[in-house]
Amino acid sequence: MLPILREHCFRCHGGEAKVEASLLLTERQGVLDGGDSGPAVDPDEPASGPLMQAIRYERHEMPPEGKLSNEKIATLEEWIRRSVPYEGNFSR
Repeated sequence: MLPILREHCFRCHGGEAKVEASLLLTERQGVLDGGDSGPAVDPDEPASGPLMQAIRYERHEMPPEGKLSNEKIATLEEWIRRSVPYEGNFSR
């Protein structure tokens, strides 16, 4: 999960630059709190939360440079299903 987020998400939703849409993905609480549109994930419905809709290009098109592979999407869905586990802050 971390390599996917680092490669595709942290540039806009990380801690070192301007955080787009107020969504900080480098820490668990940031994912749970979400951004301007509310919580990014719904652990009770991992496949249908806003983050999953965005990476499936159903709501927004994230990442904007191109849709993730089905394997990466499945990895992120499983991460959400496991209640977004984090070990520390991953901004770097």
